[in-house]
Amino acid sequence: GLCPAFWMLADNPVPGASTPGEIDVLEAPSFGSLPTTDYFDLHGPTGAGEFMTSGTPVGWDPTQFHTYGVIWTPTSITWTIDGVGYSTATQGSVPAASWASYETGAFRLIFDLSVGGWPCMAGTCTPPSSATMYVQWVKAFN
Repeated sequence: GLCPAFWMLADNPVPGASTPGEIDVLEAPSFGSLPTTDYFDLHGPTGAGEFMTSGTPVGWDPTQFHTYGVIWTPTSITWTIDGVGYSTATQGSVPAASWASYETGAFRLIFDLSVGGWPCMAGTCTPPSSATMYVQWVKAFN
């Protein structure tokens, strides 16, 4: 019933859009007692998930520290875990005219630990009353 997340949100929507671009570096919902899959998403001007994929490293142990990243260029966004690429989005993999949402304006880094939410929508989990997410360090390169 937990969903630790690390994401980036644009400061403003692109002209004509109602919501700003959002790049989810990582969402790791726990459908049981621990996260079992990492989700990499883009949410754009439609407000919906415009690119969604997932991956889990071989020998995954969610109780250990891991390094999550995004290699973000003008033509692609690649998600990494422990330095290994797991998914790449390009202008052609999102709805037409949405790519500008991921290349326009300043983005803010956000870390959160949601309790309940979409991991529990099927009614198959009971979220704990409290939990802690540890973040050891954050680096941003330009």
